[in-house]
Amino acid sequence: MKCHECHQRIEVQAKYCPYCGSTIEAKELEKASRVAMKTKTTWNRKGILIILFLSIFLGGGFWAWQGDALSTIGFKQKVPKQVIAYPYQDAFGLNILNEDLEVVAQDVGAEVIGFTGPVSYVSGFNEYGVAVVRDQNSLFWLVNHQGEIISEGFNTMNSSPFGISGPESSYGISSSFNGVHTASNDDKYFLINTTGDVLFETVGVILPFEVNDVTVLNDYSRSHNNGTERIASGVITDSGEIVIPVKYHYLSVVDNEHFIVKEWEYEDMYRLIDRSGQTIIQIETDTPPVVAHTDNDVFISATNYWGETTVFNINGESMLRVPYITNFSASENGEYLYPGYLDDNSQQYIVYTAEGETHFQGDKIKDYHRVNNNNWLAFSDYSGFGYIDLETRESVQIPYEMNDSYFSFINGTNVGTITNNRGEHVFFNSRLEEIFLPETQLMGHFVQFELNDIVYIYKNKGFYVLNKDGDILSEDALYAFAHEDSVYIQETNGKAYLLNKDTGKIIKEKK
Repeated sequence: MKCHECHQRIEVQAKYCPYCGSTIEAKELEKASRVAMKTKTTWNRKGILIILFLSIFLGGGFWAWQGDALSTIGFKQKVPKQVIAYPYQDAFGLNILNEDLEVVAQDVGAEVIGFTGPVSYVSGFNEYGVAVVRDQNSLFWLVNHQGEIISEGFNTMNSSPFGISGPESSYGISSSFNGVHTASNDDKYFLINTTGDVLFETVGVILPFEVNDVTVLNDYSRSHNNGTERIASGVITDSGEIVIPVKYHYLSVVDNEHFIVKEWEYEDMYRLIDRSGQTIIQIETDTPPVVAHTDNDVFISATNYWGETTVFNINGESMLRVPYITNFSASENGEYLYPGYLDDNSQQYIVYTAEGETHFQGDKIKDYHRVNNNNWLAFSDYSGFGYIDLETRESVQIPYEMNDSYFSFINGTNVGTITNNRGEHVFFNSRLEEIFLPETQLMGHFVQFELNDIVYIYKNKGFYVLNKDGDILSEDALYAFAHEDSVYIQETNGKAYLLNKDTGKIIKEKK
């Protein structure tokens, strides 16, 4: 089923949306259960493909550039340029390469008690030179760029259980942004640093840190009080300090200084608070407000009981109010605000400036979607599909036989996709020229992932690598990882090289 707020697909029995944190009402669960049997077979196939792709994607790590940053926990680590780690056919553990693609460490983990090779996958190194490795027993370990395993094995690492609310929820196993990791064994969660030291321990759950230095701490011990489910949430820093008391019914992180909370005593009220607990704004609503981050700003949209949606800035000032139910997204540069969905097809789709002024009015018959990094607004209608440049308001469109699906950009890139009437996924570049990916089309399903303007599209063996404009960089990738202007690719034939991800030109190569 789909979340009523962000429209991401979620589990039928989920009580919370793992993407935006929205509470799923009982009537929605009942409706989803009625239709679940019709879609079970299709989603089972898609789920298998997603798992296969994650295994391939997370099967290798990418490089970390020269770092000399001091983390918030006081650990200083210099990282050599372009350190790459990946599982290899003739290695017990994994190989670590330098910037010249030369092996500097091999068979990592072979001497560690409890570590079972070969490596299943390894994440990218973070700026402190630490990556997450999973062995064949599905235990997770930390390894540094010198090839040393620096932690014990954990059942989970940098992932949260399904159903936890808030934008911190994550299913991918990745290296951390700020040098700390969440891990669990049995019924305990741990916060560990870049040397493997335990900073904090709890019987609850610490959600994975992302770009912030704070995250949500959930206390499960309270669920046993008087036999009632009463999980309490607070905020913890990356040094293990609790800065927001563990007492809230709902809590999500906006940034390091601001949080959205709901208390048990006020089920119909959400508040935006600061680090000291002071209320900035309070909103009468029974659904969590939606947060939209841009390069420089944060916008919060919420719908009240009267069906009015208001967009606030981080200071609690009202930027925009519309008389209908929706949630707002923001363009990457923060110039435009646009509705994520419309409940009523008779409503006109309007794109606003960040100051709340009408910038673009769309036709009622069109289905509008995601804005990409170039401020292109995707749309679909019965005559075809295309995009509208919000800067010039010029439209680019080609006719195409449509079904119930829609055209949309893959995340922030200029690569678009639709599902045609034969159930095949069709991809288009920035010029709306069809990208020929035959094995993907014949499968009828695909898996895509976008990172640093690189798109990965799964096929029968390996996957395609496309840049942000839809140019094919590799048709036979086994591992591919992007960073800044370059992308590392290892193909199924064993060939490995560095590419300029915009031009596709080979920078370095290892045969």
